[in-house]
Amino acid sequence: MKNNWLFQGLTRMADAPADTATRSLRFHDLVYGVGLLPEHTMGLRNTRRRKYASHLRIASLGFNTPAFGALLWSNDFLVAQQAWPDAVLPLFPTDAPPTPYEVVSLLLGGRPKSMRALSADQRMVLMWWLLGASIDALDALVPAPTPDGWTQTLHAAIFALLLQPATCLWAMGDDLVPAMNGDTRNRIIREALGIAKERAPTVAGGAAHVQSLWDDPYIAAILVRREPLRPIQRTLPSTGVVFATRADKEAAIASTPAQRDVYFARRSIVRTALGPQLPLPWADLSPVAGESDGAAPP
Repeated sequence: MKNNWLFQGLTRMADAPADTATRSLRFHDLVYGVGLLPEHTMGLRNTRRRKYASHLRIASLGFNTPAFGALLWSNDFLVAQQAWPDAVLPLFPTDAPPTPYEVVSLLLGGRPKSMRALSADQRMVLMWWLLGASIDALDALVPAPTPDGWTQTLHAAIFALLLQPATCLWAMGDDLVPAMNGDTRNRIIREALGIAKERAPTVAGGAAHVQSLWDDPYIAAILVRREPLRPIQRTLPSTGVVFATRADKEAAIASTPAQRDVYFARRSIVRTALGPQLPLPWADLSPVAGESDGAAPP
């Protein structure tokens, strides 16, 4: 992922200087840094080199700020949240909204532009929360702007995300064919649903076409009913780096012995670095299948 906004939040969480050695890090460096490479990249020479360099840089950040390291090597890191906060459910256009896993897959793999309308704090909180960090973890690592912590920022980020027409149309889970009465509308909806990579509607009146979608009787009916009239499975890009459940993550780790050994060794080092600070209630470093809690780091 070319966008650097996720790493900008990372430096704040790790209290790391944004020097030239760290400014070049991206989201995938986090993945490589903890040893969770997408399977299809395991044999690529440039990926192996990047993995090694990322290990050193991410590990350094984690050891300088042990609580941040505990978050990166927690069992929940890169495991999408299982449910939305109750307070944000009414913001979605349907009573069966996309799961956090579906949304984070969309943002990382296909529609990062949807985040442009969010503030820097909103982007940081939303993405780290979607990637498995709890609000308690964010409150502990980054000073929140309000006494309530980052909760309100998370809610505002979800609201701002759903204000994006393409994201809202996708979240409806409907094929929206009856609303495709015109070439511009057709392109807007096809792009929103991930059916095709369409050119943005730059023709005169493009914004009016977007607004007219909300006045369309078919879409208005979906919004009133809060359920799709012609349900479809939401299109998801494949990121290869985010897991729907903890079991999926553990299976991916166990499937590659060399990767598994590196990952477990790093977790052992983090446990040693944290020492008496364990257990942190928001970072689960408990052993998983095949891992020894007392394993000595190499």
